[in-house]
Amino acid sequence: MSNYFSLDNQLHLLTQIIAKTNRTFVPKKEDDSHTNLYFDALDNRICGRWIDSGNEKKILSFSLTKQSFQWLNSKLKVLQSVSILDKTLEQIEKEIQETLPSLNLSQDGFSKPMHYEIPSYQSSNEPFKPFDEEGISSWIFFRELANEASYLLSGHLQIEEPPRIWPHHFDTGIYIEPNKNTGIGFGLAMKDSMVGDAYFYLSGYKLNGSKFHFENLPKLKSGTWHITENWQGAVLPLSVIQENASQNVKHFLKTTTHWYLNN
Repeated sequence: MSNYFSLDNQLHLLTQIIAKTNRTFVPKKEDDSHTNLYFDALDNRICGRWIDSGNEKKILSFSLTKQSFQWLNSKLKVLQSVSILDKTLEQIEKEIQETLPSLNLSQDGFSKPMHYEIPSYQSSNEPFKPFDEEGISSWIFFRELANEASYLLSGHLQIEEPPRIWPHHFDTGIYIEPNKNTGIGFGLAMKDSMVGDAYFYLSGYKLNGSKFHFENLPKLKSGTWHITENWQGAVLPLSVIQENASQNVKHFLKTTTHWYLNN
C-alpha cells in the first residue's frame, strides 16, 4: 500500500491547481462544491468543473496515464497539455497560468492561495518524477471502487448524488439526506492518524439536533465502528479488503446505512 499512499499524496498536491482553476472561473457555491473534482475512470483522469468561456466550454483535467494536465473542450479534445515530469509544482502552475490567455481566460487571481491548507508532502523545489506503475494501478482501482460504491449507495436510497473529490481533504465522497431526520456521509479518505490507513468511512447525522446513541451496533464483516468524542461512524481500511474488495464494501455500506436509518 505504500505506493498507493505516495501517489495519493502527490495527486493531492497536484490537483490543488485544478481546485484553483475551479475557484477562479466557476461560479461560487456556499458549500465550496464549485472547487471539487471527479475521477473519470474511463480515461483515468481527475477533472475539475466545466468553465464557460466565450462560445466553448472547457475543463482542466489531470491524466494519470500521461502524467500531465490537459485542457479539454466539450468534445473531450485536448486543447493544451502540460507535463509534470521533471518540473516543480511552482513551474507547473506557472505554465498552466500561461495557457489561460490562449483559452480566452484571464490570469487575474489564478495564483491566489486557496482558503485552506494541505500538508507539505514534498519540497516546493522538488521536481516530479514518473509515477510508480503499481501505485497508479492501485489508486485507479480504489478510487473507481469509491465511485461505484457511492453510486450504489445513492441508488439504494434513490437519491441522485454524484461522488466528488473534495480538494481540501482529497476524499471521494457523497452526502445524502434519505429522510427529514437523517444525513449520511460516505467516502474514501486518505491515510490519517485516526486509522493509520486509507479507508472507506460512513457516518450519520441527526438533522433535528439530537445525537445517535451507539448501542446494539451490528457486527461488520470487515471494518470497525469508530466511536470517539471527535468522530463517530464506521471505517473500512483498505489493507483489510485486498481480496473481495467490492463485496466487502457492499456489506459495509448496507450494514452501516441500515443501522443509521433505523436508529
